[in-house]
Amino acid sequence: MIRLIKTQEELEAYQKEVRNRQYETNPVTAEFVDDWDNLEPYNFDIEYIKITRTDNHEIIERIKYE
Repeated sequence: MIRLIKTQEELEAYQKEVRNRQYETNPVTAEFVDDWDNLEPYNFDIEYIKITRTDNHEIIERIKYE
């Protein structure tokens, strides 16, 4: 499954979903790729977030529009 997050509202909904996973017995794990600084703010005018889920693991990438 691939999920694209292109707005701040979609990001906030995803973050809420992730926070709720702590109560699951087998929570989905996540991995950030591409050596990005997670403290750096997102600029949805020039980039989006791509989340690829395989089984019980998500890979999160920051993708710049071309």
